[in-house]
Amino acid sequence: MNQYHSGGILALLAACGFGLMPIFALAVYQEGVSVVTLLFLRFFLAALAMFAYLGLRGSFPRVDRRQLSFLFLLGGLIYSAQAWLYFSAVKYIPASLAVLILYACPIFVALFALIFDKVRLEGKVIAAILLSAAGLTLALGASPAGVDATGVGFAFGAAVLYAAYLAASGRAIREISPVVAFAFIALFAAAAFLLAGLAGGGLDLVLTARAWGSVIGVSLFSTLMAMVFLLKSIELIGSTKASVLCMIEPIVTIAFSALLFAERLSPAQLIGGAAVLSGALLVILARQKVSAAE
Repeated sequence: MNQYHSGGILALLAACGFGLMPIFALAVYQEGVSVVTLLFLRFFLAALAMFAYLGLRGSFPRVDRRQLSFLFLLGGLIYSAQAWLYFSAVKYIPASLAVLILYACPIFVALFALIFDKVRLEGKVIAAILLSAAGLTLALGASPAGVDATGVGFAFGAAVLYAAYLAASGRAIREISPVVAFAFIALFAAAAFLLAGLAGGGLDLVLTARAWGSVIGVSLFSTLMAMVFLLKSIELIGSTKASVLCMIEPIVTIAFSALLFAERLSPAQLIGGAAVLSGALLVILARQKVSAAE
């Protein structure tokens, strides 16, 4: 198998892992587990596995104080807040809608580049933003039963923070190995949820066997494995191709939501979802052209 095929398969597997994340979360919630407990265990088990791997490989990470402070900002604040918003959104709105809103993330990345880096938006990018906005409007407005505003707000907040996380982490991994960076980010995120759970009294580690199975799925399959596969895929085929292949993530979520939880999008919502993903894809491709030109 050549490098391109290997990288493509890894990107698809990573997308499947990410796409199953809200499915595992819904299974955990059915067992009465809180969002804080789930996220603490998610990041704690992922960090534990990552540091164990680095230790066994004989390349225990070394970071200076400045880098450590930046990773704390990423994991302890931005990524942990993003995860809480996304996992909370799934409790209020269908997982299929939550993941579609999250996939407006490339739009916010482009807007952040405009605001903070003064990167001019090309006509194609503006058109893509309008296409995604129209798609989201259709997907959210076509539900006959209506959509919970709290869940929508959480999902949009998660998309904005994920864009901020991607923009910031892209700068971090210029100096630090992506594997090392993610290990510390997961560690700091776990610490944040541990403190939140202890302070708010929402941390309960007495789980059913079914809940533990789904927690392990979120942590090791949808977090650790998915992230490692994605990083390796980017190394083999580049970030743009990997990002495009990872756009099957919402399809995985929608399919398993329908199969396991009878969550089905209406035809109008499916059209809206296709518009959201098309807009995100156009932004990714347009930004790649800009980067290549620079």
